[in-house]
This record gives sequence, C-alpha cells and structure tokens, in this order.
Amino acid sequence: MLYPSYELLITLRYLNSKRREKFVPFITMCSLIGIAISVMTLIVVIGVMAGFERDLKSKMISMNAHITIENQVGQGIDNPQQAIQALAKVAHIEYTAPFLMGEALIRTRAGGRGVVLKGINPEQENYVSELAKYVSIGEYRVTGKEVLVGSELARYFSITVGDVIVLNLPTRSATSFGMIPRELKCRVKGIFVSGLYEFDMNFVYMPLDTYQQFLGVGEMVSGINVRVDNFDRSFTVKRDIMNVLGFPYLARTWLERNQNLFRAIHTEKVVMFIILVIAIVIAAFNISSTLVMTVMEKTRDIGVIKSLGATSGSIMKIFLYQGLFVGVIGTISGVLIGRLIISRIDTIADLVSRLFGFEVFPKDIYLFDKIPAYISGFDTAIIACAAVLVSVAAAVYPAWKASILKPVEALRYE
Repeated sequence: MLYPSYELLITLRYLNSKRREKFVPFITMCSLIGIAISVMTLIVVIGVMAGFERDLKSKMISMNAHITIENQVGQGIDNPQQAIQALAKVAHIEYTAPFLMGEALIRTRAGGRGVVLKGINPEQENYVSELAKYVSIGEYRVTGKEVLVGSELARYFSITVGDVIVLNLPTRSATSFGMIPRELKCRVKGIFVSGLYEFDMNFVYMPLDTYQQFLGVGEMVSGINVRVDNFDRSFTVKRDIMNVLGFPYLARTWLERNQNLFRAIHTEKVVMFIILVIAIVIAAFNISSTLVMTVMEKTRDIGVIKSLGATSGSIMKIFLYQGLFVGVIGTISGVLIGRLIISRIDTIADLVSRLFGFEVFPKDIYLFDKIPAYISGFDTAIIACAAVLVSVAAAVYPAWKASILKPVEALRYE
C-alpha cells in the first residue's frame, strides 16, 4: 500500500491551516481565484476567436469558390467560354461557373440602400458554391427577372417571397428627360440565410443572362469561379491555371482574396493570448507573495522539521507543492468555468443584453448572427499547462528561501 510522503502531508496541512494565521489562507484563496479567473478568461477569449476564425472559414468556403479567375487589366472577361475550354486542360478542376458582379441600389416600399448585385447561372453555381442549400424560403433557381435576397436584407425591408423590388444601376439610359439611371423591376424568388451578416445583408443574386442583357455587355463576365476536387490543392491548381491562361488573367484562392481579414484575426488572437498570459503571470505573483509570507510564518516549523532530519530538498518540495496545488486547482476551476461559459455563451450574451440594454455581439460588426465559440482540447491543454507551470515557477523563489534556512536560526525565530 502506498502512503503519501511527509512533504505532501505537511503541504496539505499548511494549505488547510486553521490556527491563528488567518491572513495567509485568505491570500492563498485569492491567488487561487486569480488563477481561475485568468484561465477562465483566456479559455473564453481564445474559444470565441478560434470559433470566429473556424466558422468564418467554413462560411467563406461555402459561399465562395475555391479559386476565382479575373481579368487584371480590363473590366471583365469578354470571352469566358474560351477561358473555360482552356481550363479543361488543368488537372483537379471539377467545375467552373462564370459570374457578373457590380453595385446596385435596391428600392422597396420601405426605402432603399446599396447592395452587391451578382449574376449567376444557377445550374453552374450550384457546383462551385453552396448557395442553394442556404435558401431557406422560396426557391433557388432564378430565371428571367427573379432574384435571391439575403435574410438580413429581407428583414430590414420586410421583403417576402413574391414581392417586387426595383434595382437601379450606376449606368444611365438616354431618355427625353435626359440621362437617368437604369432600373429593373424584379420579383423575389427566394431568401437565403448564410449566417454571415455581410452576405445576408448586402448580396442580391439574379440570373447571369438577365444581368448581362440589362447592362448590355454581351457575354462579358466579371470572372470565373472554379471548384477543385480537393481544397488543399487550391494553391497548386491556381499555379497551373496561371500557366495555362497566362496574362492578363489573375487567379486567386479564396484565402488570398480574404488574407487581410484572416491575418487580422490571427494577430488579434496572438495579442489577446499574450495579454491574458500576462494576467496569469500577475496572478501567479500572488502565489509567490503568499508563499513568502508562509515561509516567514512557518520559519520555526521549518527549523523543527530540519532538525528532525528533513533535507533542504524536502523543504523546497513542500513549498513547490503549495504552488502546484494552487495552480492545479485554480486551473481546473478556470477550465471548467470557461468551457461552461463557452457552451452557454449565446444565452449569457442575451441575458447581458437584456439587463444592460446593449448588444454584446453586434451582427453588423462581427459578421455572424450568433457568437461562434469553439476551443480544442489541444488549446485547452496548452492554456492549462502554461497556467500550472507559471504557478510552480512563482513558487521557486520562496521555496528556495525556505530551503536555505539554517535549523538553529530558524528555531530561534519568533
């Protein structure tokens, strides 16, 4: 049968001291709470940022093609079929879909606002993006003067399926009254819900041929969307596309088109991690201060233990164990509370919004209609290990001070 070492028993006794030294246990509890709060905050913040990045990537991939080809010197691609035929020579390309995109003004009975108008071939687009699966009301396949609008835009203007909207384009038509903006009356065929506020509020989709006729541009398109058989091959396929098409075409992966956004998210994640680790270090200083006071109060006890044969290494273990116990208990508490908050974060945010009258997670700023939160077991383990190591490191100096006390001097200490 295994028995705990005397160093461990003495550590537990010091942590659970019920004698006249009430201040040290109180400071120990404060240190433990400080570690728990710091770890909890780190878990929640990193979880939200990781969830934001993961969900944003997922939504971006589903709403965009793996690769987009554009004309880097002109207004568009005049002969898309010729380019598509050339792309047939490139390995790993599964599907292609031309598109036409520009700005427009949508007008309804409730008002108007600027939107991004995108012309697509519904059949071809269905193979390069997942727009069809996001159409929750109405139908996906638009024909003639039919459009798809986002759920946020529909809510903003109280638009329903079957309503008629007016689209004004920046180009102008000559009339007896002079030059006036072109306008087209369209019927809403469907409403899509991607979960990305940017898309759901600002994008309107219509048939490619209708948009081309409306603009009078013939077969010209803004670009060609490409889907590859394996997303991980996107960069390799992009290089092959450029070798086949050459100048003036420009092929970019979805990650390259959004690299500034994801670089900013990554930078914010690193900065927040550093700031919150500093918070853990500050909390660990409380552990160091507590153990220094414990050494001062237990100087006589240390002298007695040493006189009974305890080595300096054993004395050091006693105080290192204290730092370890506080770090482990605080870390476990912080991890459990942090993961609980992550699992209920939308409920908590709604409660805070109702209590204080402001929106915790504005959709127009953070793109999502709910708070994305996810933290992996690996990230949790890294945070937990870092917190425990910092706690033990904070105990090294007071443990060393205790270990070098001479028994005779310690026994004379009052």
